[in-house]
Amino acid sequence: MPSTPQQPGPARAPDEPWPRIADDLYWLAHNDHAKLVVDTELIGLGLACAVLSELAWTRWIDVHHDLLIVVGRQPPPNTLAREVWEQLCAEPAPVPVPDWLRVLAPGAVDGVARRMVQSGDLEATTRTRLLRGPVTVYRPTDMNAFYWPTARLNNSIETGRPLAEIDRVLVGLCVATGVHHHVLNKTPASLVERLRHAAFTTRQPIPRLLRHLETVTAAAVAIR
Repeated sequence: MPSTPQQPGPARAPDEPWPRIADDLYWLAHNDHAKLVVDTELIGLGLACAVLSELAWTRWIDVHHDLLIVVGRQPPPNTLAREVWEQLCAEPAPVPVPDWLRVLAPGAVDGVARRMVQSGDLEATTRTRLLRGPVTVYRPTDMNAFYWPTARLNNSIETGRPLAEIDRVLVGLCVATGVHHHVLNKTPASLVERLRHAAFTTRQPIPRLLRHLETVTAAAVAIR
């Protein structure tokens, strides 16, 4: 674990549910045929940032001078978050946030999908496709749950109600990865930009994570 001085530990109530931000982003990044609506690399980066945001929300990690710091002393209660936390702890010194996003991105989609299978939100089916071999397809077990994040965001926007803090984070992730073109396709661009700025008013260090995500995704798009 990094030698940076640690805080006492997470400031969340023991019975507070885990903020599964990455699960909502996973739903939003797929259509009702279980197909991604954005580039795999971009959503991988987004989901990596979403899991880090979960750890930041619950105060297991922090960001200092663009370095990701472990501050929680005990493993997180969520399986996926614990796996990522253990990777962070294994490094002898703090690593820059952009590097962690790139390291975690390749396995992020499958990692979040496996967590959702364990929670009963997805079911996994393995199919054999010509020239590709076995492919695992993840489908929602409850379409109401699948549509809920989209409905929740759009209902708040259409009624003019302020987004909950965790939904402001979600919008920031959507804009950084391009998911908003699918989810908020009827929302004026000027309003989307205001919602993007609102994502940076959420609890620290999540705004720092989002800014790094925007930079990394923009670079990924630019080099294509």
